[in-house]
Amino acid sequence: MESALFDSISLLPSQLLEDFYSIILEKGRILGKPERDLINKFTSGLPPALAFHARVSRCETFSVVLTVAKTGEAFGFRTPTNSISTSTPVREINTSPAYSGACLAQEVRQLSAVVEKLVLDGQRQQYSPAPRVSNASNQRTCQACGGPGHVQRACAWLGNGIPDLTPAVHSVLSLDTVQ
Repeated sequence: MESALFDSISLLPSQLLEDFYSIILEKGRILGKPERDLINKFTSGLPPALAFHARVSRCETFSVVLTVAKTGEAFGFRTPTNSISTSTPVREINTSPAYSGACLAQEVRQLSAVVEKLVLDGQRQQYSPAPRVSNASNQRTCQACGGPGHVQRACAWLGNGIPDLTPAVHSVLSLDTVQ
C-alpha cells in the first residue's frame, strides 16, 4: 500500500516544493528506497520544464535536487501542465443557397479583379535585353604577337619572324600545329 502511494505522488499546482520534497523523503525512508529513487521520483513528479531543469543539473543528492528545483521555480520553469485553451468562438456559417451564391459571386469578382490587374501589370512591364557594350574578345590584344582579337594562350605565333595578324592565318597555323 505504501509503495503504491509512493508511486502515485506528484506535485500539485498549488503545493510548495518543500512539502513535495518532505512527502517523498518520508515515504521513501519508510519503504527504504535508495537516494537515486527519491531523486527520480521527485523529478518525475515535477512539471515538464521544471523537471528538465532538474535533470539537466545532474544533482547527486536529494537535497541538491530541491535547491535546483527552487531555482528553476524562481526562473519561471514551474508552469501548469494542462493549460486552458483560449480559442475564439466559432461563428455560425449561413448555408442558405442565396447566401452561398452571393458570397461566391463576390469572391469571383474579387479574384477576377486581381487577375486582371496582374495581366495589365505584366503587359506594361516589357523587358528589353540590356544593351551590350561591345564584345570584350575583340578589344583584347595578344601579349605574344601584339595582335588584336585574341589572347596569348590562343596565339599561333611561334615567336620568330613578323607575325601575320590576319585571322585566317591564325586559324591555319593552329590547324597545322595540331596535326
